[in-house]
Amino acid sequence: MYGRLIVYKVSMTLFTAFTIGAGECNNFISLIVLRLLGGLIGSTSLVIGAGSVADLIPIEKRGRYMNLYILGPTLGPAIGPVIGGFLSAVSWRLVFRVIGTLSGVMTIVVFVFLPETYGPYVLHVKANRLRKETGNGKLHTEYEDRMSGTVAHFMKNIIRPCKLLIMSPIVLIMSIYVAITYGQLYLLLTTFTDVFQDQYKFSTEAVGLTYIAMGLDISDSILLNMAAKSGDKKPEYRLWLLLVLSPMDIIGLLIYGWAVRYAVHWIVPLIGTFCLGIGIFATFSPTTSYLVDAYTIYAVSANSASTMVRSLGGAFLPLAGPRMYAALGYGWGNTLLALIMLAITPAPFLMYFKGESLRKRFNPSI
Repeated sequence: MYGRLIVYKVSMTLFTAFTIGAGECNNFISLIVLRLLGGLIGSTSLVIGAGSVADLIPIEKRGRYMNLYILGPTLGPAIGPVIGGFLSAVSWRLVFRVIGTLSGVMTIVVFVFLPETYGPYVLHVKANRLRKETGNGKLHTEYEDRMSGTVAHFMKNIIRPCKLLIMSPIVLIMSIYVAITYGQLYLLLTTFTDVFQDQYKFSTEAVGLTYIAMGLDISDSILLNMAAKSGDKKPEYRLWLLLVLSPMDIIGLLIYGWAVRYAVHWIVPLIGTFCLGIGIFATFSPTTSYLVDAYTIYAVSANSASTMVRSLGGAFLPLAGPRMYAALGYGWGNTLLALIMLAITPAPFLMYFKGESLRKRFNPSI
């Protein structure tokens, strides 16, 4: 049995190494390979972070702390380009060196201060110590009794996210919903340089600043408090913020697309990205909290499945952006994205009203 701490230590050490290496490489192939490896290994913290929060915080107090955790992956796309715009003006290598340095500092913090939080592993260590101290080999935790051999247990943990994705409608539906939202977010982000630099004549540094609009609402204390107060009774109650604010995605896409289409003042498309930021936060925070509360000890597996599908959406949907906008323009292109978001709007409502019965009916042996 392995805990979460070893995963943090290994993944952050490798991520730091790959990132620093990317900043020092001298050919494009090496850069791509190191970025790929860094992205793969760096995703582990996004996957198990929610599980660590669930380990430490009881469900009735979990909302606020989960929202603080969600700030990382949601504010990153807003803050990163701002800093990156100024760093890349000096040197593209400086971007990787700064990220590698920050990652290295956090890796040291993890090694020195972060404790193990995974309950079954903590009990396993305690039971192992008691077996050595007492000589009683029959002392086992309930989790150890469920374990098979090391290889079989490892394979079971590897397969579990895929099993949840296939056999649990909740995980499948919410993963697809988040993937589409995530994909259209990154598709839209790919347009910022063309829109603000070419059409609105912003400098490279100023283009980076445009991402701030999307992050202003994500850090808003009112939104954080609203999300934190939900879900005290059952997991489905975590979704109410998503039900209320999901239309903000659609509104933001339409404002941004048609404002750019008619070349109105640059503040208008930024208002669109502000609305979109509200919708993004209202998607990521409730869905992550919902999966954590619904699958408790297997929260990491549920979020692993969701992250896998979400990352595929974020990787492949933006590839359609250039051809779509070339054919439809920003106005009708974003209208198409808004219609797609409208088509999947019933998903969180289905989970809110039928999620509990679906959890009881489709409860895979995991």
